[in-house]
Amino acid sequence: MRVKKMSKELEALTPPTEEEVCEALSEYLNRKVTYYNRSFYYQFRNELGDGSSYIATLQYDNTIDFEHALPLNIVKMIVKFYEGIESK
Repeated sequence: MRVKKMSKELEALTPPTEEEVCEALSEYLNRKVTYYNRSFYYQFRNELGDGSSYIATLQYDNTIDFEHALPLNIVKMIVKFYEGIESK
């Protein structure tokens, strides 16, 4: 029992991976989300042509710009992800 509890605590401390955040965002937005150059975004095509829509970007002053309204659990996940890459 103790091992399970410790592994859950360790999991809670471990930041999510880029893939885990992209998967959560993709499921919520119902689009394929990609991470590149400190940003989560998706690509789209409409009558005006191809484009990209940014979801969240880590700025160089360590603030995060959110371009979409997201549920709190996904916002927390993104924040933990960015905290993890900044601490490296």
